[in-house]
Formats: sequence, C-alpha cells, structure tokens
Amino acid sequence: MVKNEGEIYARAIARWQNAENLWQRHASCIPFVSLAKSGDTNFPGFTDLMLEICQTVMQSPERFSQTAAGWLLRELWLAAPERVVASIEAQISQFSSEGLRYATEKMPRTEQLRLRSLRKTTLANFR
Repeated sequence: MVKNEGEIYARAIARWQNAENLWQRHASCIPFVSLAKSGDTNFPGFTDLMLEICQTVMQSPERFSQTAAGWLLRELWLAAPERVVASIEAQISQFSSEGLRYATEKMPRTEQLRLRSLRKTTLANFR
C-alpha cells in the first residue's frame, strides 16, 4: 500500500510511532523495511520520516520496538549511510545490543565494532 500510494499512507502509518501499544509502534517501522533502501526516491522527505520514526520507537526498551527500528535502520543505511550512522550515534544509549546489531548488520565490520564500542562506553559512563 505504501509503495503504491506513497507519502499520504506513509505519514498515516508513521503516526503509529507514538502509540502506547507495542505492536502498533512496531508496525510503524515494518511496512517501510523493504522500501527504505530506496530512500528519498520513494518521496521527498522519506529518509527524514524514517529517521524520525526510528528515533521515537528506539525510546521504547521493548525487544520488538528495538528490533523493528533496527531492521528499518539497516535498510535505510543503504540509501543514506552517513545520516543513519549519525542518528545511531545520537541515540546510542537507547539501543539494546540486539537492536544495534540489526541496525548495523549491513555496515562494514569496522563500523559495526566502532558503534558497539561506543554503546558500551556510553552505557558505562551512565552507571
């Protein structure tokens, strides 16, 4: 539906990012996973919208919120690697190890390790 109908449907689904229900927040990410690798060719502002969704959903510590945002970031990285890395860095303390693993899965190994180390260091400083 989003691929065929575009921005109107995408923005309607994106509103679910703020839902109290875990599964609705999860569903704010999932429809976009297969589209994310095309970035703004989907429609202007697509990447911004996806980063906004992920930033909001990542604030929930629940496993399925974390994994959904991680999957979306993983694919979005193919279209906007610098922006995705910057977004991950900005929210590194909110990532679960599993969410970060999914988000960095397609990145070069050195970048994966750097971000995992950054998360570990950041979390150690919060304690």
